[in-house]
Amino acid sequence: MASYISRGKEGDCVQQILGTHMRYPEISFWIAQQNAPNTTNLESQIANLESQVTSLESQVTSLKYQVSNLEDDVRQAGSIAIFCVGAFCALWAKNTGRNAWLWFFLGIFFAPITVIVLLAKNSADRRSQR
Repeated sequence: MASYISRGKEGDCVQQILGTHMRYPEISFWIAQQNAPNTTNLESQIANLESQVTSLESQVTSLKYQVSNLEDDVRQAGSIAIFCVGAFCALWAKNTGRNAWLWFFLGIFFAPITVIVLLAKNSADRRSQR
């Protein structure tokens, strides 16, 4: 058999091995063992990968929960800030003799614009008092 390989006739060598292993089942069993993958190692790798996937899924679920809580906190903080702007506008309106309810609702619905208008009116009021 070594002479076939040394002369480059791998095909003849394979034919001889195949012919031999048909006559001798032990050789067939040995060839099957040599080509069989190590299933124990593969099974442990699969189990390891499955545990990693499970761990990652739980981390993703935890992150989704944290993001959801953060979004709720931001909404609440925004709502509190808008209410404070409305209250500030109402307080300013009451102190300057204007309609407090009107400025409260203007402050809630148009917060940035109302604050700019409020500052401009306050500046104009101070100039007229001088």
